[in-house]
Amino acid sequence: MTDLRLSHRVVLRLSTFSEAYPPRLHELFECTLAFAQVHPDQHIRRWVATAAAADDVA
Repeated sequence: MTDLRLSHRVVLRLSTFSEAYPPRLHELFECTLAFAQVHPDQHIRRWVATAAAADDVA
């Protein structure tokens, strides 16, 4: 398995709710979402879109 595929698996398994992480990681989580929004991989962009939709519902 390549490093890139492994990275994708890790990112796609992350919770999309910032409350799932300790407060000290919230800024990192927001940066991750920002990078994911412009990521070339469709699956990563779909993951961040799911996170944004969940925030709208919450």
